[in-house]
Amino acid sequence: MMRRAGPGIVFWSVMLISIAVVGLLRSLSYDVPIWEGLSKYWPVLIIGWGLVKLLDYYRLKAEKRSLFSGAEVVLLVLVLLAGSAFTAATHMGSDLSFFGIRDQELDLFDILGESFEFSRTIQSEAAPDGRIEIHNMYGSVEVEPGDADAIVVEVRLKIRAIDSEEAGRLEPDIEFTIDQRDGTYVIDSNRDDLSDSRSRRFRSSLRVRVPRDSQIEVDNRYGTVRIIGLNR
Repeated sequence: MMRRAGPGIVFWSVMLISIAVVGLLRSLSYDVPIWEGLSKYWPVLIIGWGLVKLLDYYRLKAEKRSLFSGAEVVLLVLVLLAGSAFTAATHMGSDLSFFGIRDQELDLFDILGESFEFSRTIQSEAAPDGRIEIHNMYGSVEVEPGDADAIVVEVRLKIRAIDSEEAGRLEPDIEFTIDQRDGTYVIDSNRDDLSDSRSRRFRSSLRVRVPRDSQIEVDNRYGTVRIIGLNR
């Protein structure tokens, strides 16, 4: 007698179809925030699986069979570990100090998608002893003295995208500026104006050349900071 498909088979079939649909949408250049969604909603998968097993319990309680096979136990452990890792990675960014590892970076952009690199340079005249604030996220910042009374910022962008064409479309979305506010030169980007799923596609490393007597303040989350050769 043929054995009828249980709800577990239906559940995993729906999961596979959903994954295939998301992959298709991303290949068609739709901005589906798959990694951010996984980091937040992966427990729904466990809840759904638990409901399926509850149905199996009432459906099969007359039979002397185990609800969980060895393969299902292994799969459950893998889902729990992978989901926890995604959530931790989202909250950590690329900083490993949570684990006690210093001066090293976990490049999530390389892990979670293909990366494409772009570069640009912006500059502005500056006072020889001015105050300079630098704001960045997901990347390194290097500050060193320049040869003139000017601020020169070399921006190295790493963009996570499905292909180079999509990366080229995304590249203009992120902008860096040098503004003067209340006597302070502020180097900043428009990252906070982008959606969370879009802003995480960008990793920006800055090499900043400034007058030697400048006062420097750096706010750089999830990246290293290196300041050399300045008088103060």
